[in-house]
Amino acid sequence: MTYSYQIEDCDVIDRERLRAYRAKRSEWIHLLNGDPHHAVWRQITSMLWNDAVFRTANEARRLSRVGGYKSSARNWSIARFLDQGFVATQTLSIRKLMEKASTNPAKQVVSLRRVIDDIVSNRELITREIYVSHDGLPYDPEPGRQAYYQAALKRGSGVQVDWLPTSGPDAWDMAEIVNKQFDAISRGGERSRDDLIRPDVFERIEQELTDSGWADIAVM
Repeated sequence: MTYSYQIEDCDVIDRERLRAYRAKRSEWIHLLNGDPHHAVWRQITSMLWNDAVFRTANEARRLSRVGGYKSSARNWSIARFLDQGFVATQTLSIRKLMEKASTNPAKQVVSLRRVIDDIVSNRELITREIYVSHDGLPYDPEPGRQAYYQAALKRGSGVQVDWLPTSGPDAWDMAEIVNKQFDAISRGGERSRDDLIRPDVFERIEQELTDSGWADIAVM
């Protein structure tokens, strides 16, 4: 993955941590959406598509039965084949998504479980300053905000229409948006460059996976 700004140009004090974070972030994004065949997002969209197709076929069976029509969809062998195939592929997909990372690089997996576990293991890399400023955004949006409004006042009164940058050191508004995103997952209160994601955020993700039943399906 490429970045628009060099590490030296980012508003981050801990440059070594930023370097490690960028390497990890690139790895996570590749696992989630970069691999052309096995990316986590491709696995999930494949499950969603299979679900939509199965529901369509199931509805065709229901309508043919209600209407009294002859249909191959009502043939017991075809129906059984559809049902078993759907359950098997969805179960295998869930099992793959929940598979833990292998200690053998030659047998490494691409799974949601691997990405989540790796993010948790590297939680200390995701500080507020790195989350906000890892690719050129200013850490503190206030100086940029003040400078922008001072310049607007000099241009005169009345309605003014302007574009705000969304990247780079002048993108103070975007920096505030990203800071607010981090507020929601950090300890709250006064902002600090060293703020981390709260542990209960990851605990909530684990609880969601548990409540979904995916862990039980993977065991089965």
